[in-house]
Amino acid sequence: MVRRYIRYRRFMKHKTKFFRIHKLNFDDDKWIKKKSLGNVALFIGDNSSISVLASDFLGCLPNCIYFNHDNDRIAWDIVPSHDYGVYNIESEEISQPNTIDAKQEAVWIVPPSEASQL
Repeated sequence: MVRRYIRYRRFMKHKTKFFRIHKLNFDDDKWIKKKSLGNVALFIGDNSSISVLASDFLGCLPNCIYFNHDNDRIAWDIVPSHDYGVYNIESEEISQPNTIDAKQEAVWIVPPSEASQL
C-alpha cells in the first residue's frame, strides 16, 4: 500500500510532501512499514498505477515513486493544482522533471522492457 501525504490549502495549489509504503503480512493481518522498494519503481496517478523493475527501463530510477496528481486541476479550474514528480524513498526528496504544463490528463505509457527485447 502506498500512502501519499499532501499539503492542502484552500484555494491554493496542493503539493505532495512525502510517501509511506507498507506491505501486508497475511499471517498476522497487519501492515508492515517498508523502507525500500529495492529495484522496483512505482508509477502512481489518478488514472492508473503500475510497478516495474527499474533495471529493465533505461533512465528509470530504482526505489522511487513517480507520481502524478491532477484530479484537483480538473476539479478546480480557478487554481490549477497539477502535482507531479519523482519521490526518492531513500533520500525522502522530491524532484520535478522539466515538463510542459499539459491541458490533458496524464497517462502512464509503459514501453516493452529492454530485457524482453533480447
